[in-house]
Amino acid sequence: MPLLPTYTPQELAIGIWAVAKLQQHPPATWMSGYMSATAAALESGTFGPQEMCMMLWGFVQLNVSVESSWWAGLQSAVEGQLQQMKPRDVAQVLWSHARLSALPPRPWLSQVLAAAGAGGGTAAATAHQLQRYSGRDVAMLLWALAAMQKQQQEAGEGAGRHKLQAMTAFQQQQQQQEQLVEVLLRNLQMSNCKLAACGPQ
Repeated sequence: MPLLPTYTPQELAIGIWAVAKLQQHPPATWMSGYMSATAAALESGTFGPQEMCMMLWGFVQLNVSVESSWWAGLQSAVEGQLQQMKPRDVAQVLWSHARLSALPPRPWLSQVLAAAGAGGGTAAATAHQLQRYSGRDVAMLLWALAAMQKQQQEAGEGAGRHKLQAMTAFQQQQQQQEQLVEVLLRNLQMSNCKLAACGPQ
């Protein structure tokens, strides 16, 4: 545990990934040290998209309980890496948020989707940008948005003064989902056409 702060982001990411692959749950003291070490690395801006995704995958597999302050650090790090993030990285980050029931701030989510070409523009522009995404990537994004929408709806219930904001967010996410479904179906149709073209004449 004393060595964790000296680990590189790659070593930290591979460490939790390996533990998750082995289906081993680390002691609480080790996880506390790990979360502190990764929080510091995220704040320093040394975590790349690949390391973030490996780490988050490990968290999901281990069902790690993550503090809101840690998520805030990750989200800030993601903002700084958006230009380097591939479509699969974006899908993985949002999928991990949803799987761990970590509802991100609406402005951050909109910024990430817009930068990734998965929202923030017209339906036609979004559909064009999402051609860079594989069917798996779009499916992960779609599932993540649906899960976040449900979490947003549940969080908004009983919060009278925030109900209008929750409803607006709900409608925006529903629109993004419709765009993603359209692109997913188009990608699947294109894949089927390619398979048919390669088949016997």
